[in-house]
Amino acid sequence: MESGNNGFTFFKNYYTATNNMTDEQRLQFYDAIIEYGILNKEPELDGLMLSAFELARTCIDKSIDIRERGRKGGIAKGENYKEKKSCYIAKTEVLNSKNKSAKYEEKRIEENRRGIEEEKKRKEEKKEKGRFTPPSLDDVAAYCAERGNSIDPQRFIDFYQSKGWKVGSAPMKDWKAAVRNWESRDAAPKKADNETEIRQYYQQAKQLYPTDTGKDEGWETFRKKSKGDPKIARRIANCIGEMAEQYYSGDVGLNGLDKDIEVAYEHIRG
Repeated sequence: MESGNNGFTFFKNYYTATNNMTDEQRLQFYDAIIEYGILNKEPELDGLMLSAFELARTCIDKSIDIRERGRKGGIAKGENYKEKKSCYIAKTEVLNSKNKSAKYEEKRIEENRRGIEEEKKRKEEKKEKGRFTPPSLDDVAAYCAERGNSIDPQRFIDFYQSKGWKVGSAPMKDWKAAVRNWESRDAAPKKADNETEIRQYYQQAKQLYPTDTGKDEGWETFRKKSKGDPKIARRIANCIGEMAEQYYSGDVGLNGLDKDIEVAYEHIRG
């Protein structure tokens, strides 16, 4: 058997120091205390076990020293008090370390709880922001006035209320987009009517033009320069008529209907 000490005092704070240890760590810690106190063997510990052992080392050394001096002739006056004081300080340090660990853990748990609550709140706000709210009659009327369209706000409201504010089978997300879609739908017949009227002004210009032209000579140019507006088409046709009068009076020459449409357009722009 290895030489060493006959014994040492095992204080309560050695036990309390193991509260945060696993069973395996606790056994290793106790073995280390015993081997150090009896065999003077330095432990191979780390982390929490090493910290707890270093706090206990002072008490073990003091206990062994007092025991040895007592065996050799007694303990000097005050030594027992010093031992108790030293171990009390070590115990206090252990408890303070445990309290700091507990406070840190409480702080970490509280921060996690707050983080979860804040994330939940952000999701609820995002969901609330994305939730569709049907517009009032005044809302639709104001937007239609702003857009300058001819949509009947009451008809718009009645239509979508009857459908449960759905577009097809999907819930509506943006009622202003629906208003714009109605504008496009209402504009389609008007565009067709405009095209017919522009074609009529083209035929007028063609008939006024002094020279023979092909079937659709100048139509694409006439349509393009009219920009879908019958008023512009009428002005181009009238300008072609004026050019014809000047041609007959000998004041101007002609370039062909297609080119003279461009000339007429530049003239009305000026």
